Amino acid sequence: MMTDKGIYVPSDLNDLKECFRKFCPNSLFLDVGSGNGSVLELAWKNSATVRGVEIDKEFYETTKFKRWITNGHFDKIDFSIYNIIYYFLKGTDEQDKLAEKINEKAREKVIIYRRGSNQEETDKFIAKLTNFKTIETFKYIYILNRV
Repeated sequence: MMTDKGIYVPSDLNDLKECFRKFCPNSLFLDVGSGNGSVLELAWKNSATVRGVEIDKEFYETTKFKRWITNGHFDKIDFSIYNIIYYFLKGTDEQDKLAEKINEKAREKVIIYRRGSNQEETDKFIAKLTNFKTIETFKYIYILNRV
């Protein structure tokens, strides 16, 4: 579904389970574009301390996870306190700005979920993350680590 700020498609949690079991325990996890909050719930169930940011007021108003989600722009969130940043590719129409913020402020890992994006779009976004290197992949998922 198109929103005024990007594309919203709920993450398929089955795609994420193995990755989250491996990387989420004891992490501080930020979901950029939290939508309905299901990714936050999965990260929390895998022992992460979670926070989300969702710019779309309607998604924010209908989520059951308001306590952990900020309704606003990702630019207002301090990425430096989280050791995992999760992003569903094409979730914002400001991907260049997001990549810049990730490069400057993200501490440790970035999880890019690309379901619905082609390889060229994925490679183009990952290439913008110049301070990160892909360390592992899962189906539709890229794990990057700060270099």
